[in-house]
Amino acid sequence: MTKEIMSIREALLHEALKDIDALIEKIAEVDASLSNKIDAATREALGRSFHAAQNNFKAMIDDKEAALLAAGQSASATINAQFTAGVTQLVGVNESLESKAWRFIFILTGIAILGGVIGGVVAAKLIGY
Repeated sequence: MTKEIMSIREALLHEALKDIDALIEKIAEVDASLSNKIDAATREALGRSFHAAQNNFKAMIDDKEAALLAAGQSASATINAQFTAGVTQLVGVNESLESKAWRFIFILTGIAILGGVIGGVVAAKLIGY
């Protein structure tokens, strides 16, 4: 009887080990298929995430491009206004200096003529005229 119980136990143990081996094989198959599915899902998620980030970045660049262009145009207009004001002031100063230069030339010409006359009179007196 003990021999019979031992063989029943061995048979049950043998069947249990077969079932465990089959279960381990199925788990290995599920694990391989699951890892492939996880890999594919991860790649797809990364691709979608990259695409979404790229679209957001492009939209941000487009939004900021308009703001940067507006700022550049504003700065250009300010520089142009300052340059124009500076040129206008320079032209005004130039005209003022030109009229002063002509006055200065006329005054120097008058002083030179007056000096020549006085020098001629003094020279004539010294010579004895």
